[in-house]
Amino acid sequence: VSVTVSPADEADSTFPVPSLILFDALDGLVHNDEKSIRDMLYLESGEIWFDGRAEAGSARKVQTKTVNKPCTDLKTEHDVKIEAVRIKDHALIRIIGKDKTHEITVALPDSTRYMYIGITGERCRIGGLDTFKADTECPDDYIQRIANEISYIDDCPVGDVPNVQVDGYRSAHSKGTPIKDGLMITFHAKTLPTARLVWHCPFIDVFSSDDGEVYGKNYRDLAFIRFDGECWECDPACHADPDVKHTDAFVSWDAWNEYNHTGYDASVTFRVKHNTITMITENCGISIAHKLVMTGVDKTIYAAVTGDQVAVTDIRYSYSS
Repeated sequence: VSVTVSPADEADSTFPVPSLILFDALDGLVHNDEKSIRDMLYLESGEIWFDGRAEAGSARKVQTKTVNKPCTDLKTEHDVKIEAVRIKDHALIRIIGKDKTHEITVALPDSTRYMYIGITGERCRIGGLDTFKADTECPDDYIQRIANEISYIDDCPVGDVPNVQVDGYRSAHSKGTPIKDGLMITFHAKTLPTARLVWHCPFIDVFSSDDGEVYGKNYRDLAFIRFDGECWECDPACHADPDVKHTDAFVSWDAWNEYNHTGYDASVTFRVKHNTITMITENCGISIAHKLVMTGVDKTIYAAVTGDQVAVTDIRYSYSS
């Protein structure tokens, strides 16, 4: 981000005090009254001033480093460049001035919420705003950690494959296993503290790839089934015939969300007949028996566990006739 900062009143001799607000809200806006803060789930991680000062709000830790380094791209002391990157639960903000750079590392409250940057300040006029987004992603170790990664899977039982913490929509997957008639996948599921929507739950990803890995060589995303009953066809080769029922055990979606927050043991069974895969499971009164009809898929089809804002542990695969 490039901006120009000047005094709000040219006749005022006091220096302008520009700053950044790091926050999250459902509408991507800054809020300051109790009702909108509550309705928009507004959370302020901290504030960073252009002179390098920083104050943590909900952030777990903030660390600042200043480097005396001229920037030849900036013509005047009023011109400022801001670089920002977010990797999981850490953010790195660089405020680059004509003569020095302030580098601020922020340990965010979690890896699930978004982080917006709002430009504000006191006694200042901010103009010439221009933004640019890099085409390539930064490596996972780009930001040096200043706080431990928040994990909901480390101290849990591990099954046949490593546990998976899915901080965002399908952001992580278990290792895939071939779908054969009689395949059973069992695991323990518990949604993260930030989960609040019905699709914040486990999913089963049905796919094919040469190496059996999600996003592996020649990966083909065929379908995925959410535990709230939704079924999504991702490839023309897959036609879904959904079958979802609410049994007497289903009380309400609020109760279902609480059930997911508490955690439960899940069991998923696959029946295969010719080119039809039927996935069967039940959780808190939602009975699922979705049929997936495959056409033109000549490779092994796999299943993996994923989801949105959910910790999946003790994942085990077994086959029975």
